[in-house]
Amino acid sequence: MNYFKAYIPAFKIILTALVAFSCYRICFLVYNSESIPDHPQHPFYLYYRSLLYGINFDLVIICYILSPFVIFCFLQQLFSSGNPKGILKGYTFFKWYFIILFSICLFICAADIPYYRQFATHLNKDALTWGSSPGFVLRLIFSSFSYWGFLVLFILLCLFMYRRISKIMRDNVSFSYQLNKAATVGIFLVVTLFTFIGARGRTAIKSPIKTGTAFFSEHAFFNQLGLNPCFVFFHSLKSEQEWHFLKQPISNAELHTVHYLKRDYSFDAAPRKYNVVVVLMESMSMTKMGYHNCKHLTRHFDTLVKQGVFFDRFYSAGIHTFNGIFSTETGFPAIMNTHPLNTYTDKSFKGISYWLKQNGYSTNFFTCHDGQFDNMQGFLKFNQFDHFYSQDDYPSSKAISSLGVPDHYLFDFALEKMDAQQQETTAPFFSYILTSSDHGPWKVPTDIDFKPDADDEHDRATQYADWSIGYFIEKAKKCGWFNNTLFVFVADHGVNFGHTYAMPLSYHHIPCLFYMPSQLKPDTVSSLGGQIDVLPTLLSFLKISFKNTSMGIDLLHEKRPYMYFTADSKIASISEDFYYFELLNEQKEFLYRFKNLDTKNLISDHRTKADSMKQYASQMIRAANYVIKNKLY
Repeated sequence: MNYFKAYIPAFKIILTALVAFSCYRICFLVYNSESIPDHPQHPFYLYYRSLLYGINFDLVIICYILSPFVIFCFLQQLFSSGNPKGILKGYTFFKWYFIILFSICLFICAADIPYYRQFATHLNKDALTWGSSPGFVLRLIFSSFSYWGFLVLFILLCLFMYRRISKIMRDNVSFSYQLNKAATVGIFLVVTLFTFIGARGRTAIKSPIKTGTAFFSEHAFFNQLGLNPCFVFFHSLKSEQEWHFLKQPISNAELHTVHYLKRDYSFDAAPRKYNVVVVLMESMSMTKMGYHNCKHLTRHFDTLVKQGVFFDRFYSAGIHTFNGIFSTETGFPAIMNTHPLNTYTDKSFKGISYWLKQNGYSTNFFTCHDGQFDNMQGFLKFNQFDHFYSQDDYPSSKAISSLGVPDHYLFDFALEKMDAQQQETTAPFFSYILTSSDHGPWKVPTDIDFKPDADDEHDRATQYADWSIGYFIEKAKKCGWFNNTLFVFVADHGVNFGHTYAMPLSYHHIPCLFYMPSQLKPDTVSSLGGQIDVLPTLLSFLKISFKNTSMGIDLLHEKRPYMYFTADSKIASISEDFYYFELLNEQKEFLYRFKNLDTKNLISDHRTKADSMKQYASQMIRAANYVIKNKLY
């Protein structure tokens, strides 16, 4: 027994860490319980397998952290006649080593719970993009009581680890052993072998365990339940910045695509000098709309949909607001691991604002909150926006949260500026309005004549945001320029709703409405489209001749076989019947008949179809990347 005595603290720390990670997993399960399928087959089996995978992935993290201590235990045992003070210092060092590293891990675990609910993926390096505005992010987090519980969870688990590790290291200090040196080395090799296997996550000779190993079920949530968020996060840090299909030489077919996209849109008629107002609606998923027979939280917007040209098979380019801003304005898709507003700071795209300025328009951008967040102001001012209005332009007394003023005040402010412009000049205006109220911390103003009746705070915020849109249009109707203005309503992205798939469609399926009662008859367009198509569709409607260097098409006169989009390290395309996506980090592919939320992966049954959809998505994104890098825009 003396041979293993030195390693007793290591065994106890393994058990302690497993308890802490298990507490996280229970909290993760409870908080995201809405993601659990209503009536899964063999539910006990699903929980059991997820738990086993959870222990496996937990052990990987624990064994990595434990490895230096195992070496210390061996040296302590081998040189037992050494300096007891040195051994004590070693135990003190490792006590704080464990406390600090496990605290970091527990922080990632606590942050992962709400992150997964928001993005349907575990915390990864894409969250680091928020590091450019830490003050804004912290205000956003601490202004919402819903996040405080995760802070409490983190503190409690840290206290638990501190007390247990301190006791383990205090109670298991020994200074001398009378042991056979050969046996000591042998025991060390055995312990090292088990530690190595634990860190690899498997005994097989092939590569160490990967995130895709946890994908054992047709239910996306149970696959994610088994993953350790620290494993996912640190794995994402070492993943390549550019994916294999972006690094390959561009093919002749893709060169043809690039050539095709550099086509002229020419019109014999004179341009229509209509004002243009684009409203980028925060988190407005089709799942929230009564039109889509879902939650029906958008009664005012649903009314507008019946009065304009509505695109009901429309998809967001990515899952972040900066993706929505960039793709809607420029016509380029979201490219994985790229924050376009921060990355393309020296690039001036021929986006909507560019072409409208070429035709005599004044250009304005309105947002509720900090203009420096995501480098919105810097990017947009560099890309042909004359005026940028943000939190600093509104009275501080009107701000109700870290996101600044509520949506209806934002619309009032924008209407005032647009009225003033029309009085000063006869030139048309282009206004781009980014709403924010349908985003945490979900604050609804109390000084208005509207009271949401939903039970959930998220739903109440959606009802208020929807009311604000109706409020905006009713006030705009009283303006002299209303009948000469095209309103385009489109979401920046959707929301994570239902968790049916590992890449939820609800995060990408968004509404798009062209609203101009004086010129547009109500209609529904069901051909596939996305944010990248707003630019050519809008300019074509205005009869503005332009050279299209974007990846978009005119949805009123053109069609595409598939629509493609991305979500950080995920790439997807959708057809009339099939939904294909690939989890690049996990190296997993999926193909579903999505209309009935079928959960059977058909990737093997329809390999040809999957390959066609995969090729379309990868070639379109490769072509976009090629155009941007070679300044062909």
